[in-house]
Amino acid sequence: MPVTDFRTQTDRKNRKKTEGILKVLPPYMKEYLDSLDLQYKSEGTIYIYFSRDKVLFEYLGKIFGKKSEEITEADLDQVTPELVEMFLADVKRKSINGYRKKKGSSLNNYLSAVRSFFSYAKSRGMIKRNPAAEIRRVRQPVKDDVVHIDREEEPAFLNAIENGQGLTPKQEAFRTEYSSMRDDAICQTILLTGVRVSELVGIDIDDVNFSLHQIHIFRKEGKDSHVYMPDSLEALLEKYMNIRNATFHGKIGKALFLVAVGKYRGARLSVRSVQNIVKKYAKASGVSDAALITPHRLRATFAMDLLEATSDLSLTQQALSHQSPSTTAVYIGKRERELKKNRNVLERERIYQNAP
Repeated sequence: MPVTDFRTQTDRKNRKKTEGILKVLPPYMKEYLDSLDLQYKSEGTIYIYFSRDKVLFEYLGKIFGKKSEEITEADLDQVTPELVEMFLADVKRKSINGYRKKKGSSLNNYLSAVRSFFSYAKSRGMIKRNPAAEIRRVRQPVKDDVVHIDREEEPAFLNAIENGQGLTPKQEAFRTEYSSMRDDAICQTILLTGVRVSELVGIDIDDVNFSLHQIHIFRKEGKDSHVYMPDSLEALLEKYMNIRNATFHGKIGKALFLVAVGKYRGARLSVRSVQNIVKKYAKASGVSDAALITPHRLRATFAMDLLEATSDLSLTQQALSHQSPSTTAVYIGKRERELKKNRNVLERERIYQNAP
């Protein structure tokens, strides 16, 4: 399937941002960029790497008393594992040029970017050893449970979308037949396929294949992939597409989900807009931890539902497009639903054993 205009535009925006960062980095970083290109890294991944490398070079600039772009190969060869650890500690402890404090998962992402660059530098003979190679990743605390919408509360969440129950008068005033159907289709698509919000907003009309029961998506890793639609989602998307086409009379682009009102009416919906939509209905429905419910939490709900229905970790890992089963294993966790469902199991067993 050809790459859509949206994905092309997203790649161009990320490349432009990467090239902007290059202007404040040493000249040899251009060769590093070429190396990442040859590895077929996605433009999004490359931009993230360079944004973190920029923070590293700003830190090294302070250490060596130079501008970021003046850091030489000889300077790099003086970087020790201790200095890299000091950098990571500094990232965690305070903001650097406007960057927020980082939690463990983000620090591991910083370490990955730094390790990748120094690995490249060593392979090119710029440094004698990779100072980040042996630094351990931050150990993540084990969560008792994953924030998600409990199966018993899912109907309340979906009813709030369908009926608008719990919305404020201002929110209700902007509610239309199209927007309510769109919001339902958005939330159900995440809940029933587990797509990421960044993948969801990139879906085009042509990406929905009812014959094969698939939705073609562009994964965050830069890979083309697809997810499967259950019958209920197919019926909902068919109904939504009819309302979408009737509302905008065909004078729109390829995007599946569109802005309903205002200056950008008919434009592709943004990630931030979807986040606001989910948050709005979570609060309106009064589900547990409503303030914490995001599109990613709906994705977690999908994972919990699929694991409970199939007890298949490998299947869930594939559905979520996780690289490692350990990432998916977090959804096994405490399994509150099963604990609640089986709260009387031992009592029933005791009664059975004591029966005459």
